Amino acid sequence: MFTSTDPGDLLAIGNQWNQAEFNIFGSCCGRKAVFNIGSTIVVQIAVNDGTANAPFPSSTGFTAESNNLNLVSPTCPNGGPAPAIVFTEVFGVFAATSTCANDQFYLPTYNSPLTVTQGSSGFSFLIMAGPWVGTDLGENATGTIVGTDLPRFNLPGGSRASTDPGHKDSQGHAFGLMELSVSVPLSASPGPYSVTVQGQDVGSGRAVRSNVPIQVLACTPQTTCDRTFGSCGPKSDGCGGTIDCGVCTGGLFCSSSHCCPSGSFYNTGLNVCQPTSCPTDTSFCPDLGDCATTKECQRAGGHCKGRECQ
Repeated sequence: MFTSTDPGDLLAIGNQWNQAEFNIFGSCCGRKAVFNIGSTIVVQIAVNDGTANAPFPSSTGFTAESNNLNLVSPTCPNGGPAPAIVFTEVFGVFAATSTCANDQFYLPTYNSPLTVTQGSSGFSFLIMAGPWVGTDLGENATGTIVGTDLPRFNLPGGSRASTDPGHKDSQGHAFGLMELSVSVPLSASPGPYSVTVQGQDVGSGRAVRSNVPIQVLACTPQTTCDRTFGSCGPKSDGCGGTIDCGVCTGGLFCSSSHCCPSGSFYNTGLNVCQPTSCPTDTSFCPDLGDCATTKECQRAGGHCKGRECQ
């Protein structure tokens, strides 16, 4: 076994050295290490950074030297007491299995790609299954958005992506779920994107990555005025523009883009015109759409019985 350690003070790079590469390569000068047919090697890069977090594997290298082996997918990042990256390489087309080949972390096909409209957000659950989530099925598993550079974070500028802790499926299925939320700005160009999420199980410490496809849809502006959207005045069309819904008639006036009688205002929480004030011993009753006593409102809503309503 070959090892390399850094006490953290060599050339004062302890806080800056955050990448490492280890493999079997040619000796120097761009040479290639040649393995025999049928050769298979499993490489482990252990990381001791004072945490139990799984390290992030990268598909890029730094040395000019190489070998004649092929990488077997997937690469396995492990956390817990002994964080490490483990990967398998094989000569040619001979069969080999990754040490985490049965681990699953993916967006279900019925919701793939995850669709998000310009200027809004969307979410979906990623399925966690396989040995990496253990018997608790990924309860409280953590999710990390890997990097902010392309292609790992291939989203429009100003976008955001986040995850909630994993949990068991409430329907009793043999897998866990982790919610992924994505929001994009109104300026985002419609089209396909993606984001890479790394999930790490608390119990096993193992980590698995998922490249999640994202489809940004064009915003469809509102073009008509109605009671739900608004019936008067200028109003946002939902896509950065405005739509003019005109003026109120019949003695009504415009309140929060809705026509209401004089002495009232439009309650956007209840979606009704509400009097600005009510007589003594009365209050606004949504079931009547007017001021009423408590008993009158209870009778209107069917919330009292018998003598309570008298």
